[in-house]
Amino acid sequence: ASVHLLLLHASPGFCPPFKVIDYAIQIADSDLAATPARCLAGDSDHQTARATVKLALAGQQPHLDVAEGRGPVDALAGAFKKALRSTFATVDNIAIADYKVRILDPKSASRAATRVHILFKDIATGKTWTTVGVDRNIISASANALVDGLEYGIIEHADFCYLCDIDDFMPLPQVTTNYLSSSSSPNNEEKSISNGVVAPITAR
Repeated sequence: ASVHLLLLHASPGFCPPFKVIDYAIQIADSDLAATPARCLAGDSDHQTARATVKLALAGQQPHLDVAEGRGPVDALAGAFKKALRSTFATVDNIAIADYKVRILDPKSASRAATRVHILFKDIATGKTWTTVGVDRNIISASANALVDGLEYGIIEHADFCYLCDIDDFMPLPQVTTNYLSSSSSPNNEEKSISNGVVAPITAR
């Protein structure tokens, strides 16, 4: 799915369904020593992960949404889905089926690049797809894979295409990232989007 999206984003006139302007992650842990045992027991009450995301959706003003979860990736996934739900109801059918992390250059130790694989599943149809994110920051790698997975799911469910006339193409804002404390801080009846407005494609 990530390669599919890479080609789409390189296509002239592609209008992504949304754009991440920035995001922030906060993690608070009141009992670090007890984390391994409590994690295995499914108890994470001592730890809070909170994600804040700011998205720009076609035809709408950028807005903020916040969600909490069991760890930063869970919180981030919740915040993205919360921000997208009012416009793209199908995101509620998109679930994370698997999450894997691999270290690409072990000799770099804590500075190593990480590759995140996320397997998504449409719980309504059973269809699955995989996205990949690579970064020396594991949260950035996870965020990239999450965004790709949600964007692909939205595009696959859309009843219109996301290609608009090149002359009308207005890219959404560029992505920036912001990390806060870790308590330590996508025939003639098709449609297209032009300038954030869904419009019918006319035969040429």
